[in-house]
Amino acid sequence: MDFSVLHGWWFSLSHFMAQGGAILWWLAAVVTLCWLLVIERVIYLFFYFPKQKEQWLTSWMARKDHSSWHACAIRDGWLNEAKLPLIRI
Repeated sequence: MDFSVLHGWWFSLSHFMAQGGAILWWLAAVVTLCWLLVIERVIYLFFYFPKQKEQWLTSWMARKDHSSWHACAIRDGWLNEAKLPLIRI
């Protein structure tokens, strides 16, 4: 990688940030944090949630009773358990 390009990019960025003051650095930190949270959610949705979903579906299909009140209560509990990590902030 050409370090002169990297140096020029960093110089341009630091000059721009110096013109805006400390608030631009805080905004950059907040934007970076937001992007990290978005990336974390995407990783969870594509890698971890499908495995958990399969476990819940396998457990549900292994049950013989799907229509009683008790079975519906168990299903609702599992659905709420699945929903909590999805809406986590």
